[in-house]
Amino acid sequence: MKKFDFVAELLAHGFHDDTKPEAVELSRQADFEGVVLSRDFTKVIESAWSGRHEYSYRVEVFVNLTQNLCRAKFFEGGIEYKCKWYYTAGKRTYNAIAATLQNAGLEI
Repeated sequence: MKKFDFVAELLAHGFHDDTKPEAVELSRQADFEGVVLSRDFTKVIESAWSGRHEYSYRVEVFVNLTQNLCRAKFFEGGIEYKCKWYYTAGKRTYNAIAATLQNAGLEI
């Protein structure tokens, strides 16, 4: 059975690497390897009363590759509305992120 690669799966679905060089150096000093992935979404909604509205969403995922931890932050219109730590970076975490996006009317 093939092992699920969480980071590769997110990268394949449009997430991009936002890891800053200074963060890489700090993580090396703290003896762990981490990566920050993010993706922006926009959704346009037509309303009979007020016309067309555009909503922006952003997902930032921090993955600690050394300890297999993950933190997902969800932003709507630049305001964080959910932050969740996951104690494994695997298929269950991927499905939880996809479900949160689905609740907002988006697809991963």
